[in-house]
Amino acid sequence: MIAVFRQKMETDRAQRIYHRRAEVAEFPNAWIKAKIKRRQFCVRGLEKVRQQALWAALTHNIQPYVQLVWRPRFADA
Repeated sequence: MIAVFRQKMETDRAQRIYHRRAEVAEFPNAWIKAKIKRRQFCVRGLEKVRQQALWAALTHNIQPYVQLVWRPRFADA
């Protein structure tokens, strides 16, 4: 099974997909770790971990809105 995966990952198509995934997915993970200080969950249980991950993701997604839309509105006033 691992040999099949490694063989697949050697193709140009797989390399392009993996490179694009890194651009999209790795920055939010790094941001959450650095800015929100979430390197490890402080709760137990899958449901509670999901809730913490959801709050971290929501915080990450709200940040651009605040910077691009909300803050300029009040700067002009």
